[in-house]
Amino acid sequence: MTHHYGAAIDAYKRTAEVGSSDPAVHEGACKVLFQWIYVDSITGRHDTAKTRFHEGKEFAELAIRSDPKRPSAYLCRARIYNTYYSQFTAASDIEAGILITLKLAEEAAIMQPNDAMAQWLVGSQWRRYSSYLWDRGLDEEDATKRAIVFYDKSLELDPLFLASVREKAAMLRRQARSAERRGEDPTPYLNLAAAAHTRALEIAGSALSAASSKWEYEFWIASAQFRSGIDPTKALDNGQRLCDEMLLQQPNSPVVKRSCMMTANLRTELALATGADPTPSLELQNKFVVSIAAQNSFHESYASALITSARVALARGESPETDTLRAIEVLRADGEQGLRQMGYAALTRLRWHVPRRSATARMFDEPLEFLAPVLEERRVDPEPFRVAAAIYERRASWLVDQRKDPADAIMRGLRMVDQSLKRNSRYAPALVARGDLYMVQARVAKTKARAEAARHAKESFDAALVHNKYLASETEANRKEAELMLQEKPASTSR
Repeated sequence: MTHHYGAAIDAYKRTAEVGSSDPAVHEGACKVLFQWIYVDSITGRHDTAKTRFHEGKEFAELAIRSDPKRPSAYLCRARIYNTYYSQFTAASDIEAGILITLKLAEEAAIMQPNDAMAQWLVGSQWRRYSSYLWDRGLDEEDATKRAIVFYDKSLELDPLFLASVREKAAMLRRQARSAERRGEDPTPYLNLAAAAHTRALEIAGSALSAASSKWEYEFWIASAQFRSGIDPTKALDNGQRLCDEMLLQQPNSPVVKRSCMMTANLRTELALATGADPTPSLELQNKFVVSIAAQNSFHESYASALITSARVALARGESPETDTLRAIEVLRADGEQGLRQMGYAALTRLRWHVPRRSATARMFDEPLEFLAPVLEERRVDPEPFRVAAAIYERRASWLVDQRKDPADAIMRGLRMVDQSLKRNSRYAPALVARGDLYMVQARVAKTKARAEAARHAKESFDAALVHNKYLASETEANRKEAELMLQEKPASTSR
């Protein structure tokens, strides 16, 4: 396929030699090159994409110099920046890439206020910025709202602009997730997202596009239900059916395989939470893992699959070491975006090593060090604080086994819990972490303090299960231990 692009560029170059002042020639070459960059992203050709980008940028600048009042030339320049920076930016350069593309897109939109594509392009940059902030636990609300504004402008100009409808639906899902993260009702945003998805299905130009849009919605619903303790089986079944449809139409598509892997991954997590056999869904997940492992833009999904495989190994009494270390290695390339998942991987390792007394101090220090940037006061995501609290709980248990005082680790863990609950007072995983920390405290306390710590632990576990029943299996052993402690009679005192 790529040889056709090369032939087209060669033809444009020959034409430019004859008519170097014709902006249409330069613009045409620019359009070919941003399509070529997109193909490079799908096929993993990172080595050639940078060359295509610089060539395309040069052609766009030539078009603008040939005719500074030509609006489409500005749009072409913004699109080649968007295509390159959205696929190949190094983790350290993501924000800079988004902001420069946003500036160019806004300039193109001013030149073409009645062009739906131009308005969509601005919206897409605000969407990317929203995702950038979200992945780092920062407040993305303003960027999300701005993206929706520009998608609406695009749809006013062209009500059938499918990309704007689908990406608006994604931003409405983001607003729902943000409300959920704050402990608020996400329903109003979910209803708006459902309406946008329905509209996307109405205008989808192909069966694959329709199935993809349906899958996005079903998977998001399943994920939200699982986080809230609601049975996601129906949405997962729908998602699997849609994956099967997409595989029939594009069996070699990395994007389709990623969707199928994510569906199997969530089903495996559900099996772990409910005590069901995770083997069938894990095998299905792993069937797709190899296909997406090399995709630079799929690091997060690949790491999630590795961590889930590690959690299954842990549940089976097998070492999760290989998968957790591989996940951490993969996520390091994502910079700040991968820190939370690195914390998950490290925590899974600790849940293997601490009970076997094979943990080292470095196993606790390292994840707390790399989590530090997402534990700043300005971060709005409660989850990194919860992960840090859980690591401190594992450290406290490790210290107890070494006959050392766990008080400092418990105190630091409870501070992390407070920070998590400050951001979402109903955050069930943080309530579990608090219960676990109190249980460590109870195990080393004298009788009266022991009962008080056990009571705090039980209250925390009970509160967590109100918000998410799927945490029952994770908390069962500690809940039972707390109940037994509360049944203990105070030691009698002699007169």
